[in-house]
Amino acid sequence: MALSCRPFLLAFVFLASSASSMALALESIPAGTSTSNITDHLALMSFKSLVRSDPSRALASWGNQSVPMCQWNGVACGLRGSRRGRVVALDLGGLNLLGTITALGNLTYLRQLNLSWNRFHGILPPELGNLYNLETLHLGYNSIQGHMPPSLSNCSHLVNISLINNNLQGEIPSEFSLLYNLELLSLDQNRLAGRIPTSIGSLVNLKVLSLDFNSMIGEIPTGIGSLANLVRLSLDSNKFSGIIPSSVGNLSALTFLNVYNNSLEGSIPPLQGLSSLSYLELGNNKLEGRIPSWLGNLTSLQVIDFQDNGLVGRIPESLGSLEQLTILSLSTNNLSGSIPHALGNLHALTQLYIDTNELEGPLPPMLNLSSLEILNIQFNNLVGVLPPNLGNTLPNLQQCLVAFNQFHGVLPSSLCNTSMLQIIQIEENLLSGTIPQCLGSHQQNLASVSLGGNQLEASNVADWGFMTSLTNCSNMNQLELGANKLRGVLPNSIGNLSTQLEYLGIRDNLITGTIPETIGNLIGLGELYMQHNVLEDTIPASLSKLNKLSKLYLSNNNLSGPIPVTLGNLTQLIILDLSTNAISGAIPSSLSSCPLQSLDLSHNNLSGVTNDV
Repeated sequence: MALSCRPFLLAFVFLASSASSMALALESIPAGTSTSNITDHLALMSFKSLVRSDPSRALASWGNQSVPMCQWNGVACGLRGSRRGRVVALDLGGLNLLGTITALGNLTYLRQLNLSWNRFHGILPPELGNLYNLETLHLGYNSIQGHMPPSLSNCSHLVNISLINNNLQGEIPSEFSLLYNLELLSLDQNRLAGRIPTSIGSLVNLKVLSLDFNSMIGEIPTGIGSLANLVRLSLDSNKFSGIIPSSVGNLSALTFLNVYNNSLEGSIPPLQGLSSLSYLELGNNKLEGRIPSWLGNLTSLQVIDFQDNGLVGRIPESLGSLEQLTILSLSTNNLSGSIPHALGNLHALTQLYIDTNELEGPLPPMLNLSSLEILNIQFNNLVGVLPPNLGNTLPNLQQCLVAFNQFHGVLPSSLCNTSMLQIIQIEENLLSGTIPQCLGSHQQNLASVSLGGNQLEASNVADWGFMTSLTNCSNMNQLELGANKLRGVLPNSIGNLSTQLEYLGIRDNLITGTIPETIGNLIGLGELYMQHNVLEDTIPASLSKLNKLSKLYLSNNNLSGPIPVTLGNLTQLIILDLSTNAISGAIPSSLSSCPLQSLDLSHNNLSGVTNDV
């Protein structure tokens, strides 16, 4: 499960990178200054010659005899001392340039190089190691490949290295440990392999280490614990193994720790000294043991993600002390016991994921969770009733996911008050009573309603009133009401549901009467499940209007009359099940026009053959 917070990972990199981005104005050459340097001039012209595409003509001024080099677009020169007239900054980011980045090794006074967000390819030339004054190297979002040259370690003044989103391979050179001034090392989204150098602890000024989305292996070196200034450590989506070293607990300045999606083992390390920690993501690993109660003392925490591990025991009551917590994800572990009442104190919480565990007991009061947008408690052993005021206490709820538990009682009508609601998944519980008639009446964003596998009832026109309310939901794409105790006749208003509806399930009920002709209005429908009811009369010809229909199940009803010839117009139909009805007449040859993979017409009164179908 991908959390809503996860785009924040990349955003942080750019915030950190731009903290020391190029301030060309600081050293721009005044108009009319004629100082220049032939070495830099030749280097820039050589660079331009290797740019094969310049769609915005960003380099048009380069080489123009009437424009001094220090006034060329993206070029800044020094003003004082030995730097006067020498190129100290080159900022060509986001210009969609296509080419290679060789020929820059002679810009020996260069301090800032930004070529990010272009289409540069080829290798990082070893000559970059000649840029002894370089402080900032931003080459992210290109197609640079090959290995990172160890010669970059010659650039001892480097503060920022951002090579994010390229095709770099190989290992991080161990020589990088000589870059004692380095504060940011961002190598996300490449194809790096190998291990983190054990000498990483030498980079005592490092504030950001981000290696997300690579294929790096081995253990996280204990030397990382020596990086006293580290603010962000992000190793998301690699192949790291072993334990999370306890030395990480020494990183007292750390605010962001992300080791999501690796193969890390052992227990959650002692991190109680990280009082500034706001983001803690350990999900999708192989961690075991209990969730430590000291987490409740890290009062700066805003995000906790421990999903997809092997954690056991109870959810600590102490988590209720985290007043700044916005996301809590403990999904897919082996947690047991009841949901702590203290979680109801998390007034800033917007997303709660505790699904797919072994939690039991009733749902506790959630009186202070007025900011909650996602409630996911599916796949547990929770019992009791859904709180009658659920929709009133959670006014901002967008996703209500409580399926596969043992809740009984009625579906709270207060859910109708959650005007932001998009998804309701309450299937496979023990709910009874009728579906609130108001459901959908004030919820225009409602897209998915899954109430199947309960004991919900309907017997008259009023009980089916919810169907009319759901017609207000113009974005609805799924409606699942199967395996309940719905009776009575389907209202014609079913045809007024959203034309974006892709899935309609009312199977395994006791619905009588005819299939409304209006169902042909649901032109977006791809799957229709109406089997195992008591539907009668003929199959409506209007079904042939459903051009996107791929699966049609009408078996085990009391349908009669012929199969509409026009069903052959359903050019995407791959499954047709009309078995166990009282359908009669000849099997239409037009069905051979459908790309059927499964056809069941058995237990009817049909004549003809299906060899050509």
